[in-house]
Amino acid sequence: MSGYDNWSYTTRTVVASATGAVITAQDSILIITGGATAQAVALTGAGVGTAYPGRMYTVINASGGTTTITPSAGTIDGAANLAVPTSTSVTIVSAGTNWYVVSNGS
Repeated sequence: MSGYDNWSYTTRTVVASATGAVITAQDSILIITGGATAQAVALTGAGVGTAYPGRMYTVINASGGTTTITPSAGTIDGAANLAVPTSTSVTIVSAGTNWYVVSNGS
């Protein structure tokens, strides 16, 4: 263990919009709902960055459009961002420098 508190337990629902959403340190599960609008989710909130190895987030795309997760630093499985198609979910974990997909599916 790194000594950081890597667990958060808040489930938050966000309605898809052009302004997107920001994952916060208090989030654990983010549910994206709404119409066919594409949704941007930023891993940029305070305490979210790669400084917390072991931190995990699940994003559930229950909207009609693709949700794109983009970290403020590092990559997700080697890419600058991660697209989450409608009706699917993804769980990612920080390794301290980059993010990795733990599970990806419906």
